[in-house]
Amino acid sequence: MRQVGILRVKKIPLLDELAKVLIQDTFRGALPDRNFASTFSRIVFNSGIDKTRGRVQYGFGSKPLRGQHITWFLHQHREAHFEGLDWLGEVYGVATCTKQRCSRCRKDPKKDRGIREAHLAGTLPGYMEKAKTKVLPELEGNAPIARLNFFGLFMFCARFMRRFGELSEAELGKPFKAADSPRELWAHPLHLARFATELVLDSIDEGFGSRESRRLLKKKKLVENAGQAFKELDAEATLSQFTWAI
Repeated sequence: MRQVGILRVKKIPLLDELAKVLIQDTFRGALPDRNFASTFSRIVFNSGIDKTRGRVQYGFGSKPLRGQHITWFLHQHREAHFEGLDWLGEVYGVATCTKQRCSRCRKDPKKDRGIREAHLAGTLPGYMEKAKTKVLPELEGNAPIARLNFFGLFMFCARFMRRFGELSEAELGKPFKAADSPRELWAHPLHLARFATELVLDSIDEGFGSRESRRLLKKKKLVENAGQAFKELDAEATLSQFTWAI
C-alpha cells in the first residue's frame, strides 16, 4: 500500500527489515512492485493463475503450505548435522535445483554425483571452514536470521491481522453468516483478515494505474480498513527488538 501511494501508509521499520531478511526465500530475490495478489497467493497458498479466466486463483479454500527452511544453521542443528545433498550443495556452491527446492523439483544425478565427489575429495577442516562460512552470517549482523524470535514476530503480525479482521467484520463477516457459510470462514477475525488481504491486493492490482482509479481505490472500505490497521501498528518497532541474545 505504501509502495503505490495509497492512504499514505506510514513507514514501519520492522516490516521493511523483515522483508529484506526474507527477500530471497519468500520473494525470490526482489520485492514485488505489481501483481501483488498473485505474489501473495504463490507465497502463502502455492497457487497460481487460472488461465481459463485470466485471473488469480483465490486461496479461500486452500491451506497455507509449510515453507522451506530459511536458516541453514537451525536446519543442520535439527538434522543432527546430516550431510544431505541440499546442505552439501550449499557448502560447495552447487545448486541442486534450478529453482527453490521443493517436493516437485527434478533430481539431477550428475549434479548430485559432483557434490558427493567434491565432499569426498576434500578434508574435514576444509569442510568445516566452508560450513562455518555458510552459517556465520545467520548469527551475526543487523538481521541474524538464526537468532530472530519468530514467535514474537508472528504475534506482532497477528495483532495487525486480527485488527484488520475486526474492522472488516461488516464487509465480510456478516455476509458470510447471512449466506450460511461454514463457521471456519468467519468465526475469527484472523480468518476474515486472510480473505480481506487477498481482496485488497486484488483491488490494488486492478486500480492503481491512473490517478482517478487510485482515488476510487482509496474509497473502498476494505482498503480503508487496512490503512487503519497499519496506523495502529507500532511505528517504532525494529527487528533488533525481536532477536534472541546468545
